[in-house]
Parts: sequence; structure tokens; C-alpha cells
Amino acid sequence: MNFRDSALYQRLYLPRIRKRLLNRYLDDIRQDKKPVFIHINKTAGSSIAQSLGITAGHYTLNELELAYQNRFKELLPREVPVYTVIRNPFDKVVSQYSYRKQTNQNNLATNPLSFRDWVEAAFERKDPAYRDRELMFIPQTEWVQSERFKEINYIRFEHLQEQVQPLLEKYGNQGLEWKKRSDHAHYRTYYDQFTQEVIQQEFASDLKTFNYEF
Repeated sequence: MNFRDSALYQRLYLPRIRKRLLNRYLDDIRQDKKPVFIHINKTAGSSIAQSLGITAGHYTLNELELAYQNRFKELLPREVPVYTVIRNPFDKVVSQYSYRKQTNQNNLATNPLSFRDWVEAAFERKDPAYRDRELMFIPQTEWVQSERFKEINYIRFEHLQEQVQPLLEKYGNQGLEWKKRSDHAHYRTYYDQFTQEVIQQEFASDLKTFNYEF
């Protein structure tokens, strides 16, 4: 067994590593070296985090606000710019399914499920065997909920190269190198009426707020 797959690494070392990286990132935010970047899953966030030289960990805006307050005993300043990348939910879900299959998360490679069955398990039945970390399945609108921060800089995944460039030029250490890419056909080819209705219901707030459609 690879050490990174062991219970010791997952339960002891990994949380320490994540906390150290998060604290380093919070220090950079406080010193105006970095913006707040909300890394929504399957939106090229790992690639952008690498370019920015920040943690690739997944945190909601509320979680980062709380972490900042706990570390410095003060509120995250309102003037700190907040960025995130958003993606058509129908496309994002297909990418999530494909990447989980590629990396055998939830044993999707060794014990494969069809896209339809996975959507039913993860989004309709919310089976913890497949919906293993709630944060990875929530609408994108919930990632950026905040009582204090209303001005969010949204970058659309569909126009990523063009729209992310100003962020990278201001804060980045290097160009955008694609990481964790999932290979799949056009997202529309995966859906039937059932799966389309499930995802439309689960991500209704994204579709309305960000003006996405199937």
C-alpha cells in the first residue's frame, strides 16, 4: 500500500499538511500578497492555485472567513478581493464523474457505475458510499455565500484562458499548467431525461444565478 493511501497519512499527516498550507495562505492574504480564491471542485482550481502559489485545498468563503478570524482574532477585511471559477453544472458533474472514474474514487474504476446510476446514487439518494464529501456536491452558489462579501469576481470556466489572465498577471508566479484534467465526451451525450432533471433540481440556484442551461 502506498503511504499516502494509509489511514495514518489520511488521518494524521494530511490534516497537518492542510492546516500548515492554509495558515501560510492566510498569512499571505493578511499581507496583501494574495487574494481570496475559492477553489470550487472541477473548475481548474488546482491549476490556478498552483499558478498563484497558494493551497489547492477546498474551502467555502465562509470557511475561509472563519479560519482567518480564528488565526488573527479579527475579521477578514472587506477590501480583500475574492475570486472563483464557475462552470455549467451539467458539464461540471460529468467532469466530476469522469475524474472519479479515472482516479478510482469510491471504487468507480474497479466497480464501475454508469453515469445515470452514479447521478442517482450521489445526487438523488445521496448515498455516502458515493457522496463521500458533501462539499464536492453542493451548488456553486453555496461555496461563495457570505454575510459580508457580496462582490465576487467570477471567472467562467467556459472562457477560462481569457478571463483568468488578469488574476494570474497580478498574483501569479507562473503560467497556467493544466492539472487534474478529466477526459470525456461532450457533457450532453451523458444525459437522459432522468439525469437532466436530477441535476437541474440539485443545481437550480447555479442555473438561475449564473444563467446556465443544458
